[in-house]
Amino acid sequence: MSSTVRYASGVSDKPFLGTPIPELFDQIVAQHGERVAVVSIHQELRPT
Repeated sequence: MSSTVRYASGVSDKPFLGTPIPELFDQIVAQHGERVAVVSIHQELRPT
């Protein structure tokens, strides 16, 4: 079985990032890790 990266990108003003989701997620967490990630009002939760 071969592993080939495939994607489809429609018309957009923004270029395709080409970054795998786990890598992109790690970058975002590194930049904004101290910020509130989720707010659940009815559960009174604000996990980071």
